[in-house]
Amino acid sequence: MDSDVLALNDSFSLPAWQNTERKGRSERAHQRSKQRLAYDLTKRTFDVIGSLVLLAMLAPLMLLCAFLVRVTSGGPVLYRQRRLTSGGEEFSMLKFRSMYPEAELHTGAVWAASNDVRVTPVGRFLRRYHLDELPQLFNVLGGSMSLIGPRPERPEFSAMLATRYPSYHRRLQVPAGLTGLAQVDHGYCSSVEHYRRKIALDRLYVRKRSLKLDMAIAAKTVFVVINGG
Repeated sequence: MDSDVLALNDSFSLPAWQNTERKGRSERAHQRSKQRLAYDLTKRTFDVIGSLVLLAMLAPLMLLCAFLVRVTSGGPVLYRQRRLTSGGEEFSMLKFRSMYPEAELHTGAVWAASNDVRVTPVGRFLRRYHLDELPQLFNVLGGSMSLIGPRPERPEFSAMLATRYPSYHRRLQVPAGLTGLAQVDHGYCSSVEHYRRKIALDRLYVRKRSLKLDMAIAAKTVFVVINGG
């Protein structure tokens, strides 16, 4: 009986070429996993070193921004807002306050617009040159964000976007970024309809992310900031 079972099992064994192909796929998957781990560790090292260097270099500018926000509109200098990062985890994202105090007290979360009346004159300047985002270097240092990655979105908007675009949550497979491919290529979005290309770019980044791509995004970010894009 046992010999019959063994013979039957042998008769259904995979051909040698299929075993070789399966082994090859397993080895390639293992290699990709090792490469991804090395990339993640290297990127986190760059995030820590880069954020510390930038904080040291930009400290005088950040102090000036804080002073201008305080003296021109009163209220707190920093604005904390709930955003989503890797795995859909919520965190408090820091920004220099660019709106009047309690701007969303009666409206709740609404899309930002180029002619937003809630934005202060100083806030409009900070937004144009992305200076309001500088406090997020502390988020990067703390590990809730990366220097490069999909920009973090608010939970309220994420729920709407996930309903409209089923692939939206794929952008949450990596930490949110201070700057990203979609931001330097597409800019800000002011409605659900405008998000189609941004989500496509975020998914492209998640799929193709590498140190070379990160460096290219960082270089383009400098160009965008200098030109007030």
